[in-house]
Amino acid sequence: MLKGKVVVIDPGHGGDATGAIGPTGLKEKDVNLSVALMLAEMLKAAGASVYLTRDGDYDIPLADRVKFSLEKKADAFVSIHHNANARRDSSVDRTEIYCVFEPDSPSFDLGYLLFYSFRKYLGLPTVPPLPARYRVLKGNVPVSVLGEASYITNPAEEKKLATEEYRRKEALAYYEALKMYFDRGVPMIKNLDVNVSKGLVTAEIVDEDGMGIDASSISLLLDGKPLEFEFAEGRWLAAELPELLPNGEHVVELKARNLNGNVTPPSRYTFKIKRRAESFAVTPYPENSRNPLMVTIRLVDSYGMPIAEGERVIMSVPSGKILAIQPHADADGCVRAVIRFEEAGGNVEIKVRDFEGVGMVKAVRRKSSPYLFGKLVDINERPIEGATVKVKNRHYTTVLGGYFLIPLPIDGPWTLEFKKRGFYPTSVEVTEDELDDEQRVVITPMFGGVLLGRKIIVDPAIGGRVKGREYLPGLTSSRANLFVAKMLYEMLFAAGADVVLTRSDEETTVEEVERVKQIIDEGGDLLVSIDHRDSDRYMEPGTHFYYRDTESMEFSKRISRLMGKLLDVEVDAREWSSYLIIHPPMTRSLVVFPELSTSRMDDFVKRAYVLLLSIVEHLGFRPVKYSGLLLNEKRDPIPDAMVISEEQIATYTDERGRFAFLHLRPEPQILKIITGGKSFEVEIDPVKGKPEEVIL
Repeated sequence: MLKGKVVVIDPGHGGDATGAIGPTGLKEKDVNLSVALMLAEMLKAAGASVYLTRDGDYDIPLADRVKFSLEKKADAFVSIHHNANARRDSSVDRTEIYCVFEPDSPSFDLGYLLFYSFRKYLGLPTVPPLPARYRVLKGNVPVSVLGEASYITNPAEEKKLATEEYRRKEALAYYEALKMYFDRGVPMIKNLDVNVSKGLVTAEIVDEDGMGIDASSISLLLDGKPLEFEFAEGRWLAAELPELLPNGEHVVELKARNLNGNVTPPSRYTFKIKRRAESFAVTPYPENSRNPLMVTIRLVDSYGMPIAEGERVIMSVPSGKILAIQPHADADGCVRAVIRFEEAGGNVEIKVRDFEGVGMVKAVRRKSSPYLFGKLVDINERPIEGATVKVKNRHYTTVLGGYFLIPLPIDGPWTLEFKKRGFYPTSVEVTEDELDDEQRVVITPMFGGVLLGRKIIVDPAIGGRVKGREYLPGLTSSRANLFVAKMLYEMLFAAGADVVLTRSDEETTVEEVERVKQIIDEGGDLLVSIDHRDSDRYMEPGTHFYYRDTESMEFSKRISRLMGKLLDVEVDAREWSSYLIIHPPMTRSLVVFPELSTSRMDDFVKRAYVLLLSIVEHLGFRPVKYSGLLLNEKRDPIPDAMVISEEQIATYTDERGRFAFLHLRPEPQILKIITGGKSFEVEIDPVKGKPEEVIL
């Protein structure tokens, strides 16, 4: 069945991109090309149309290799490589096969055939196909694989790869797998369609070169849930949509296998339900209807279901002013606005497509109790929503546009405390004379706000079944990794980042592939994997990055530099090619700390602190360094005291009472000091630029 099939063969690397190099100098790029040319001959002899992304010693950009494959409308894309061990362990030798990051896909069908074929012809330990995000696989044709047939860094393997006979065996392994794949037939889904007005899903599933479709393998999902269907004449699928679907976007997914086990490329169809609004309800906040206030309008269709998320609602207030508005419906069909009415209320007019409505809102100014209206903004005048406002043990929240609308206790003056994760707490005092004025309160973000809205993935390496080296009784590298990761989590979270831990306990085993899947599902801006020196696992102190990722290299170098400053260890940033370092789609670094000689909490804090500073500096924050000397009234040093900054970053004084921060903002601020079971607050000024004596 190879006749007429289009196969694109991609000999990895080329030119200055030599790839891996064997112990005696054999270059991966040369072996890749040799195997590719042999495979091309075999496929052409069987009637296939074969194209090579390169046929000589030159490099082709990865994106161009994918573009070439798509332009040729390849039935299969095969990228040929030979591996190197990231840990410099020359004894490692095995076969690895990588496929697109969708396990139930045609790529994996071919991948498993390669798995068996490589074992047959090369006789090496073979890893089952792994999902991967290599650039030559992303966005390529449905059947795309990357083979690492063996490790050229293994001396015995290099010797074999230098022979034409052995390379021909490898080419034969690729050939046989491709032949078996196409011999089984390539099922396809054609014309997947959703007719919303008729409530019908239809598709054609064909297997022209195979034995037909296995009806029991058909999977039809609507928004991730099975949808009943009929399958007629071995190719025609039809299904009825549920009678009443919520407004918004919906996704139909269809796949099937033929009787030989090959799966169709996944097929998806996205459609929207947008029934018109039929009625609405108006809810004011605060509930006692002060002026100004926030108005929430919930719109529903004729079935009482919320209108579609994202629908734009036009709002106007003839007898007032809209101060802030969120005009697009949320998942509950709600839009919101903060409104100041000119009198004791008025109409709110709305329009959604061809639906119009008018709601009446009462807004009175009661004199029986004071009422405070204001706006919370950051230093760049951006409104801060969702902040907590505390007034005499009562708690309120800033709403749309950063506004706060607060009924106050009768007796003044009033002290308002504003808190929000990622910002320094701020207090203001308001007197009775100021109640008629709109209050404007400014709150300052931590670290210049570089962590706000960022997602950071923190990965404590190993864990579960793999404990790693035991440094001290009960303190393994796995546990040390987790301690540092949890401290970093707390630091980042307090400073406003969204933080994800890949594991949160000692007992759960999360294999590397599962970690990467979790990381990719989560998404994020940065990934830090934390480990400690362990000679049994070839882990040496330093930072590690994927050689094709310049930003990850710069991030790793920054961490190495700060490890030198804060931990007094000289480490390098080096290239690494572990699964976890290659595949996540964000800036990333594997950080290996020196082994631990004590279990002092300060040791873990310092390591987390190194990573925190590296992250905020990488994201653009330029901190001020501050050092201090903690003394008692007799001017004796106070050792082992915990010193906590306003960002909730903690450090400890040494035996001479010295402590330092590298991250403080350049203005007077408060440090919290805990020593001898007592807590103290002291004001310091980081801009002095020299060690400051702090006397308790």
